[in-house]
Amino acid sequence: YTQPTSNKTLVQDILNHKIDRAILAGSGDMSDILWENLKCPRYVFDRTMLKGMEIAYHTPETLGQDRLLNAYAVSHDFPNRNTLIVDCGTCITTTFLDEKNRLQGGSISPGVAMRFKALHHYTARLPLVAFDRAYHPSLLGMNTPSSIESGVLLGAIDEIVARMEAMRSLYPNLNIIMTGG
Repeated sequence: YTQPTSNKTLVQDILNHKIDRAILAGSGDMSDILWENLKCPRYVFDRTMLKGMEIAYHTPETLGQDRLLNAYAVSHDFPNRNTLIVDCGTCITTTFLDEKNRLQGGSISPGVAMRFKALHHYTARLPLVAFDRAYHPSLLGMNTPSSIESGVLLGAIDEIVARMEAMRSLYPNLNIIMTGG
């Protein structure tokens, strides 16, 4: 499935299918979603819908809906397993669920597109390099754009791999789920 270019396109794609029930959930601005066009019972996500998963996070009210829903799905699909969820979207997040289905915590860092934009925005002369999903970065960039691509893409990969290795050293039978982006 190819991700649509806009929420409007996404809703049009969804409307082409028979839908029995729908839940609206998201961490960003959901105002442009054509929610009213769904002719079925509709529910807005509320964390009280999550059953069978304990949240040990110190500030559960600050957890994004994306992280909560990822954890909830994992708690049902992979119950009683130490699981690290890596979500590569606007931000790169990790969320850890322990073997007792408790959401323990995780990490949040800038996603790939945000990293490209930050290098351009917060420096005087670095260009804005467009993110190309087909790009395979080399270890050594041979010009400024390829050096930025190498640093951003390999840096994100290294961050994710290091996080997985650190968690695996604590939980040798760690289940890893990757999603997003």
